[in-house]
This record gives sequence, C-alpha cells and structure tokens, in this order.
Amino acid sequence: MVAASCKDALVWSLTPGQAGDSPEDRNHIDAVGVQDCAVYLLMDSAYGSDDLRAAAEDRNLIPVVPAHPRRKKPWQLDKHKISTTQRS
Repeated sequence: MVAASCKDALVWSLTPGQAGDSPEDRNHIDAVGVQDCAVYLLMDSAYGSDDLRAAAEDRNLIPVVPAHPRRKKPWQLDKHKISTTQRS
C-alpha cells in the first residue's frame, strides 16, 4: 500500500503469500507516478534495493527506508524524516 496519510490510501493491492514484495512495490511506485514536488516515501527495509530507490527518486519520491541489516554498504537513515513524515 502507498498512503498519502494514515487515513488516505493512494494505491494498494493484495497478493498471494508466495508473491515477492519487491516486484509489487515497483508496481505501486509506477502507479503513483511522477510527483510535482518532492514527497517522502516511507518503506520497510525489505524494499531497500537500489533499483526500487532509484525508481522512487525518478518520480520525485524521497525514499525513507532503513538499510537491510545484512547489506554490505548500508546508508544512514535520517530518523528525523521518519518522525516528521509520520506526524503529517
């Protein structure tokens, strides 16, 4: 699901349990499309692949996602963005 707020869903889908989450998230990012102004996109670490983050950035979405614990080259997570975004 991609939500504009805690009350407004923009895109959502229900997939079978064996379906991978990452391909579905790419579909969500594609469905949201290019934004006029920068928008934070909160994501779970399961969606932190380089290609998903790049796809989000191409659409003027700012991915806020913690690096997976096993990632060889993790990035720093700006926790201020998470707390600010959750209050909006």
